[in-house]
Amino acid sequence: MTFVEITKNKIMLSGHAGYAPLGQDIVCAGISTLVYTLENSITAYTDERVGFSYADGKVTITWQKLGCDGALLVHSFICGLTLLAESYPDNIKVQTLTTITAAE
Repeated sequence: MTFVEITKNKIMLSGHAGYAPLGQDIVCAGISTLVYTLENSITAYTDERVGFSYADGKVTITWQKLGCDGALLVHSFICGLTLLAESYPDNIKVQTLTTITAAE
């Protein structure tokens, strides 16, 4: 199971989806695609300072503040994760502990 915890300035993903064997896991592939798309979109389309830390079975995404564009991209990322969790509830769980807002 992949657990996603969303807080004010951080998103932590941990664990392996466990849908299928390594290399064939479509849930894990979907999560990875969303993470890499967020990282590349933040870099390509905003001036936001967002940190991405990768370790085996763990991704941590952090920021101090987000502008409107960064917040939109993060919300889109969370939307994708939520859709995956609705389709594969035995493989990914999303826990939102706070609302992410853009800095004014």
